[in-house]
Amino acid sequence: MKIIQLTSQETGDHLGLYQTERTDDNVNTDIEEAFANAIAEAETNDELSPHDIADDHLEAKGITRVYSDEVFIPNL
Repeated sequence: MKIIQLTSQETGDHLGLYQTERTDDNVNTDIEEAFANAIAEAETNDELSPHDIADDHLEAKGITRVYSDEVFIPNL
């Protein structure tokens, strides 16, 4: 399994955590293309966000969004 953390190139903000069982070299390209297409699609769709649209495209390619809990460790 591969875990991918998406990070904004402009702000450094974390945008999402995804996982896949794929081992090919096209995973990163598929993610970048899915978000580029989703941003363009969202301009004409008031009901869905680019993230929602991208998630649908990525699921079709075997890449799913996952969520994690953040745990703060004191004194470390």
